[in-house]
Amino acid sequence: MNIEQLVDALASSVSGAKAYAHVARIAQHHRIQGSPGLQDAADEVCAELEQVGVAHTVHQTPADGTTRCFKWTVPPAWEIRDGSLEQLAPTERPLVRFDEIPQSVIAHSPGGTVEAELVHVDEGVEEQHYAGRDVAGKIVLAHGRARLVARAAGARDAAAIVIYPDARRAATSYDLVQYQGYYARVPEAARLVPGFSVSRRTADALLEAMNPGPVRLRGSVDASLGEGTQPVVEAFVGREGGSEILLCAHLCHPRSSANDNASGSGILVELARALRRFHSQHGLPHGVRLLWVPEFGGTLPWAAAHTDILQRTWYTVNLDMVGQSPELIGQPLHVYRPPDSTPSPVSAWLAPLLRRVESREDLRAPGGSNRPFLARVQPPGGGSDHIVFNAPPYRVPSMMLGHEDPFWHTNLDTIDKVDASRLQQVGVLAGALALLPVTLSDDEGLLWDWLINYSVDQLTRASALGRAYPSSRQQLLALARQCEQQRAARFLDHLHRPVDDPTGRAHEEAVDAVARALGTTEPAQRCGRGPHRTTEGPIAYALLDELPEADRKLVWKKFSRLFFILLEETANLCDGVRSSEEIALRLSLDTGQWVRAEDVQEALRILGMLDYVGAP
Repeated sequence: MNIEQLVDALASSVSGAKAYAHVARIAQHHRIQGSPGLQDAADEVCAELEQVGVAHTVHQTPADGTTRCFKWTVPPAWEIRDGSLEQLAPTERPLVRFDEIPQSVIAHSPGGTVEAELVHVDEGVEEQHYAGRDVAGKIVLAHGRARLVARAAGARDAAAIVIYPDARRAATSYDLVQYQGYYARVPEAARLVPGFSVSRRTADALLEAMNPGPVRLRGSVDASLGEGTQPVVEAFVGREGGSEILLCAHLCHPRSSANDNASGSGILVELARALRRFHSQHGLPHGVRLLWVPEFGGTLPWAAAHTDILQRTWYTVNLDMVGQSPELIGQPLHVYRPPDSTPSPVSAWLAPLLRRVESREDLRAPGGSNRPFLARVQPPGGGSDHIVFNAPPYRVPSMMLGHEDPFWHTNLDTIDKVDASRLQQVGVLAGALALLPVTLSDDEGLLWDWLINYSVDQLTRASALGRAYPSSRQQLLALARQCEQQRAARFLDHLHRPVDDPTGRAHEEAVDAVARALGTTEPAQRCGRGPHRTTEGPIAYALLDELPEADRKLVWKKFSRLFFILLEETANLCDGVRSSEEIALRLSLDTGQWVRAEDVQEALRILGMLDYVGAP
């Protein structure tokens, strides 16, 4: 089967309408990590897999707030039954109720009832925000991140916290209520207190009421924290024991959350059906494994228990926020390719596959948008489960499909903003990535052509970047050539062929010819001694909150873009041989933007503080 026939088969099989129905059902569950609602959502997925005859297993992973996987701590078990926040004085009025807006209670908030005066502390995360303000026994109103506000306010004996959106977040809507959480753990110096989330409109009304005199609130949360488990649903289609491709989506998030991430989970359910049908009709030479996980909290323990599977996995595809309505959210879909710290031929195949999906006019679902599908391949990004597989000890090339969404992590992330046509188009794309090995018998030559074109393009980009920084141009070109050679070697490894295979030699000759034409024949210079990785696993975001205030600010200012991918990839490139200068050049090639060696040195200092890397 060739690639055109593969896309044809998927286009006639993957249903955007069915995927949309799955998304709608999943979104009805309040599926916070460690909660009964997450188990209910997993049961929903299992029922659908059972109905279409797809083999699946449910793994129960810890949810106790103490179990660690690498440097990540799993969340506690959490059950919420009700919650509300109301104003008592100067007038009485309801503010938010959990049964109306589930995001109004901060995830993993402890239970309790608090009646106290309200104190505004601006962002509420630093010493200066509390100067001259007594918050002991009071309710704190702030626009910072819930974890940090809880730490700062709890250390000052506040009774509860109320979070509202800052100006940037509220620009999307004056009425959005953020989904925030205490997540896996709160720093030991903090005290967990009941937490609430309100809109900017509500917060501004409270601030106005505070001008003439005190405002008094009552907050109540009926919830319990404890020890339990949380589910990871695993399905499999194809041939056992050989090469595999892994598709995953996180299943968690509050009730009504649709794009994030019922959309990825809904597509995965529909793909399980379509892949099983394809396998029954054509047979698969490989396996496709599908995972529905609680984000990070389930992915990390699953990966740790299945290193044998990951050793034979070509690459992983993470489906995260993929259902965007082009009318209500916009375009395009972003395909964040795998980082070149794990060079993979799949990076070369993404754009040609996208063009084939974009060009099809028959990928329109009933009730879905008729607008053209637009998607773009992007440099690597972080912030979701694919970074687990990219990191050591696994080093599996991993990508993410997703889109920018102004309603992300809010009560306005609702099913009306999901589009059935987009689900179908993304489903065909993800299905093609899952089934690419079936095209090798007919289209292996085309895949090599795509790889050669990509490698030539990467060398040209390296040359152009180097012209802006002449002293580094030769090394940039040499590193780019080395990376492309490694990419081809990985393809040969997938094919179980030696490095001197004729197809590999053809790629190498093309890359060498272009490198010579651009002015380099020298191999990449090696330092021989550089920073080394001391801790495996992806960077635990919670640890960034534990940094001293000045370093925490620096991290958010310099490294927060694309969810800290520069920190992540700096750590992944530390092999004990590469210098900080070489790491900076490799990051520049990977991102397409100049990365200064000084910034890498700053990143290494931060990573050293977190015990992820050690000095040469």
